[in-house]
Amino acid sequence: MGARKKKARDRGASGPDGERIAVAVPPAKRRERHVRSPEPQPRLARRFDERDGVRRPEPLWGARVPATEIGLFLGLLLFVSGFVAPVDQRPTLIGGGALLATGFVYELCLREHRSGFKSHTMLLAFVPIVVLHTLVFFLVTERWAGPIPLFLELAVFGVLAAVLHGRFRTAQVRAQAQR
Repeated sequence: MGARKKKARDRGASGPDGERIAVAVPPAKRRERHVRSPEPQPRLARRFDERDGVRRPEPLWGARVPATEIGLFLGLLLFVSGFVAPVDQRPTLIGGGALLATGFVYELCLREHRSGFKSHTMLLAFVPIVVLHTLVFFLVTERWAGPIPLFLELAVFGVLAAVLHGRFRTAQVRAQAQR
């Protein structure tokens, strides 16, 4: 009896004198209550378009041309083809593919970082150090190695990382305030 009164109470049925009464619910209606309508699932691509209230930045050339994805694909294609190419062409194809892919990854990371969408502080600070070290090593002196250059490069890396992180926080606050 207690279960029946509880069900009537849940449905909110009451008699003329205010006393709660049991109301019969047809079995079909009972099943309808327990079946939830499926909520529309967001498309997978849309799930990654927003992060912490900040929308993914559009490319400078417009969203209709996926230049970043095409560049990454071409870089990967060059890189992989370098492993099956003749021996004398391998370094050029592998190095060119890696540089092309790195350039497009850096562009995407820089765009996301500057818009406040996602922090890429370490990558954005590390790539200029690698480029600087490579240029100095090949163009200036091959002796650019050891503890002194390492200390200098780590110091520049730390300064770059601090500046980039501050710029990201500023961009993130600005982007969240605009929403």
